[in-house]
Amino acid sequence: MHPQAVLVVAQPAISLLDYTTGTLLSSWKPANSNARCTALVATHNGLGGVMLAVQPDKPLLHAFAFQKDQMLLKIVLPEKLSALALDNTASYCAGGTHTGRVYLWEVASGLLLNTFDAHYRQITVLRFSPDGAALFSASEDSGIAVWSMSRLVLLDNNSQNDLPTPYWSLADHTLAVTDIQCGVGVFPSYRVFSSSLDGSVKVWDIASRELLGTFSFPTPIGHLVVDPAERAVYAAASGDRGVVYQCDLYSRGPGHHTARALVGAGETLHMAAEEQSERQRSFNVGKPVTSLALDLPGTQLLAGTTDGTVSIFDVASHQLLRTISPSAQASPGPVMFVTTMLRPSDLVGPASAQRETLPLRPLAVFQRIRDKTARETHDVPLVLPKSALPTPAYSHKSMLRDHAAFLQQGQRQEEDAGALAAEVARLKEQLAQAKGINDSMWEAAVHAALVPTDAQATQKEKSSKRQKVA
Repeated sequence: MHPQAVLVVAQPAISLLDYTTGTLLSSWKPANSNARCTALVATHNGLGGVMLAVQPDKPLLHAFAFQKDQMLLKIVLPEKLSALALDNTASYCAGGTHTGRVYLWEVASGLLLNTFDAHYRQITVLRFSPDGAALFSASEDSGIAVWSMSRLVLLDNNSQNDLPTPYWSLADHTLAVTDIQCGVGVFPSYRVFSSSLDGSVKVWDIASRELLGTFSFPTPIGHLVVDPAERAVYAAASGDRGVVYQCDLYSRGPGHHTARALVGAGETLHMAAEEQSERQRSFNVGKPVTSLALDLPGTQLLAGTTDGTVSIFDVASHQLLRTISPSAQASPGPVMFVTTMLRPSDLVGPASAQRETLPLRPLAVFQRIRDKTARETHDVPLVLPKSALPTPAYSHKSMLRDHAAFLQQGQRQEEDAGALAAEVARLKEQLAQAKGINDSMWEAAVHAALVPTDAQATQKEKSSKRQKVA
């Protein structure tokens, strides 16, 4: 298993750091991406990982690969984007604009599959569900929309009558939505967590289309991250406060193996009502938080800050463990994006001299306008992943040895069969002899019981004569 690494986006580069030591493993420039405008897919299934970063104030998208130290592609976009998302297989890319419009591309071909007005104000967040079956969009208009990917991909909305409609619209926030996180499951059987500048974190159930509960805070919430087992939600306060709140979704029941859900039926839980409670449920970062993440096991919390550093806290004790920085500059830019991953096997750089050579993930220049003809005739490049099972080496000498052993085994089986047949014949003969002896003994016993002896006959004659004399 490869060691854990931290991917950090802080102007002017994307940096990959060793999780334990904070040593810089590799970096890619230029990548001046804003919050919610960075997306990546890690190396897996025999294909190299890819990173996408939208440039601020420009309709440009920079694409990078882990195995190349230079930019892979520079893509000109239809307009400036305010949010970006990739699904887990890098099959589809979604971009949101300042006007509330959503663009959906096929990554391998660059084909613009759909474009539609999802909100009437700037889109703040785009997220794909873990199974890639749904796309979530959030906006400054306080609304959240759930879109079915099958409808977006197959729908041809050239006419006004074919505009896509959301699977569900979530409209309980009162101010701009700042973050969305999706739980584990298969569409639509999972929970969704959303945060807003109205100081609330809401828990939604997509299957039942219900609001399960609300966590209310004394300050606006800017970032969210959810425990991998969905035991807790961590919410970073927006602004200069520098606090991350822990929202437990379950409480321990009377037994050691029981738990009680803290949210349900739309109830509201007011967090940090007392100072003691706030200290117990919060991480004091001390600097404004600009990004949030958990390590892979979910035992440590990572908070990117405005001073260009990442603070790592222990979840159980809420203690600061260490601080790492992706840049040695005196005044680094804020950490706009942070996440954890296994160190890529195809990583380029001095720390990866023994890196594995993998094919690049298919990535094409994105279309700026919809082309019906191109959609009907396009071909998608497909790279078959390398087999995970190594081919065993089987020499000619080994084959001859195993063949001789097989023949010897067959000869031994024939000899064993002959010996078994002889033993069966011998046992049958002994059985016949025993049966003959038993028959003889039986006949003798019967004859002795039925035929009288000479002494018995003489005694019987004498007895009869006595009876006559009398």
